[in-house]
Amino acid sequence: MSQPQDQRASRPAQAPDRADGPTIPAGQEALVRRMVAPALPPGWTFLQASILPGEVRARYRWEGPPALLAEPLLAELRLAHASTTSEGLLLGCFRLRLLSPRAEASLAPLREALLASVRAEEPAFVWERPVVPLPAVHGTTRWTPTPAEPGPPDPGPAANPEAPVEDPSARRVRRMWQLGRYREALVLLDDAIARSPDDPSLHARAAVLRGELHDTGRAAEHARAVVDRAQDSPGLLLQAATVLLSLGHEDEARRAADRVLSAADAPSTALLLDVASLHRDAGHYASADALYARVLSLDPASAEARLAAGTLCAWRGETSEALAHAEAVLGSLPDSAPALCLRASARMLSGELCLALEDLDRATALDPGDPVAAVWRGEALLRLGRREEALAETRRGGERSDDISNHVAAQLLISLAQLRGGDFPGLPEYVLRPALSTLWKDSAATDPLLPPGELPEDPDPTALEALFEGALARLRGNRSPVATYVRQDGSLVRLAVPSSPRVASKRALWRFVATGSRDEALAELDRVHALVPRAAEPYNYRGELFLYLGDAAAARREFERAITLYGRSRWAYIGLAGAAVIEGRYEEALDHLAEGIVQAGAPGPTTFVYRGEALRCLGRSEEARADLMTSVRRNPGRIGAWVNLALLDASEGDLEAVRATFAVLRRRAPGFVSDAVEALSLDPSTDLDPDGLVRLLEQMLTMLRGNRASSCVTYFTRDGRLRAVPPSSDA
Repeated sequence: MSQPQDQRASRPAQAPDRADGPTIPAGQEALVRRMVAPALPPGWTFLQASILPGEVRARYRWEGPPALLAEPLLAELRLAHASTTSEGLLLGCFRLRLLSPRAEASLAPLREALLASVRAEEPAFVWERPVVPLPAVHGTTRWTPTPAEPGPPDPGPAANPEAPVEDPSARRVRRMWQLGRYREALVLLDDAIARSPDDPSLHARAAVLRGELHDTGRAAEHARAVVDRAQDSPGLLLQAATVLLSLGHEDEARRAADRVLSAADAPSTALLLDVASLHRDAGHYASADALYARVLSLDPASAEARLAAGTLCAWRGETSEALAHAEAVLGSLPDSAPALCLRASARMLSGELCLALEDLDRATALDPGDPVAAVWRGEALLRLGRREEALAETRRGGERSDDISNHVAAQLLISLAQLRGGDFPGLPEYVLRPALSTLWKDSAATDPLLPPGELPEDPDPTALEALFEGALARLRGNRSPVATYVRQDGSLVRLAVPSSPRVASKRALWRFVATGSRDEALAELDRVHALVPRAAEPYNYRGELFLYLGDAAAARREFERAITLYGRSRWAYIGLAGAAVIEGRYEEALDHLAEGIVQAGAPGPTTFVYRGEALRCLGRSEEARADLMTSVRRNPGRIGAWVNLALLDASEGDLEAVRATFAVLRRRAPGFVSDAVEALSLDPSTDLDPDGLVRLLEQMLTMLRGNRASSCVTYFTRDGRLRAVPPSSDA
């Protein structure tokens, strides 16, 4: 297969006020080529492939025996981002469609070959959000197998004349969602449902989108509507089951999942894998195991099935089996970050610390956002005596999960590292203590120092270290955010512990994003406080909500209430600093942050952005840069830190650095940038002079009000509309 001479062919860019979906960044041409041009079934020939900004297209030709075909059969493979289309087979990174002018039996082996190839290569593939605003250019990256004969005409959309045409309103909903215009997208979707109340696809989309924003009651209603209306649609039933599971309705989710397989005459390996994942996430590990085994009997080379089955082996402590699955994947995909992490977990269980750390270093370099690899890496560093590095890496892994306060393995490792450093603050109240109690009462493991059922109420340091080490051993090869252990009867079960009130409080903030109703979010926080009246978290998140609204006085009252309940509440001091920053009292902000570090220990992640902003405004540039750089390195999705960093560069006259940072903002927050440009009535197609860039960055801080978050990034437009910056995959 020959390469084009010019490898720098440009790609279509997005218009300034829209985002049609994630784009394919340059540098992956060889990877895509392996996906779409594998060894093909007899009779099939690869013709040509094109990488468009949001889609890969590849064409093939089959010339069967003359008695069977009057003319060659053409087929086209299309690979689009999984979230940008509802058509085709859902894979990990893509939705896959194979188009052809007519149905022929020869298409089936081609489809299976391409499906296997894409599945094998997609773990190494990355998508990127579109950069806006940029001037439009046109072109594609192309290659052909031989330079001699051009391929036949592109079968194009007409190749499948019966393919459904997407409703324009659905495209608008998707584009609004990608820009963070969540409430406007939901209003459009609700209008569509009002017009077509029996359309299960609309209810499925509403269930997924409202579930993302933790609008739990409404999401569940839509998911149940799908189950009632979808009848024999496996894809929609699977979406509904996944949403119901995420909302805690496990029995309903499992019943829907059972219908998924019964609705499919001959379920594909992709469908089997999706249902297996649902069973695994529901804690039905034996059912998931059986489905993974079924997939491997059909496709022994399935990397996804091997990784999933190997992970469950590691969770049960079956070291050699987990290692075998990892090695099988690495044999064909040597740069598979999940396989490297799985092999590292097996090596950690075997005590091969240095080899495990080598695997984890490679896995982290390939996928820095994987929380499981980070927590395993933290443990390897701790056991090799590198305590400070271990603490930082474990915290990074915990912060990459849904919430570090609910991450049992991360909490255990952090506590163990603190204990060994002489700065252990005591057991966290809401998750770790009940987790330890359950592990000791019910685990198959035993410990001579702390036998099952005799968890000390206030253990001394020696017993405490044995307690933490024993708990980590009971987790076996699981360092994921969802803890599991092996019961005395030999079954693998999920470690059920009460959720941290911090998790429920964070979700109340997303309820505000979904509804725009301050009162609804505050009522949800009141409900959390009623369940755990001694917890400081509901007050802290009430304060954060008021920071988002720009109401510093109300925020301050809530943070002070939190401190009366728990004087070492790190976030309360950070929140007081945030309130001081948005009122321009920068020295006071620094005092609050210093007091928080005295009371609670190491600075929290948000400390660096508020402190960096206060230092920048006080003219202490070197200190400000250190904090802001720490902030964006640890949490690249912290938009407020990027804005402050660009303003700092501008104050030092480094226009090149300002433009580079502004390019990051355009990539990570295209809708936010577009709204800021509109607020100042600027022309998005022209380059701004230094003064214009500073005005735009200052406008961004005004729109963010007091929000300096890394995931729930809200802002207000010039006319007061609440919008958000969708979290990036590497945020």
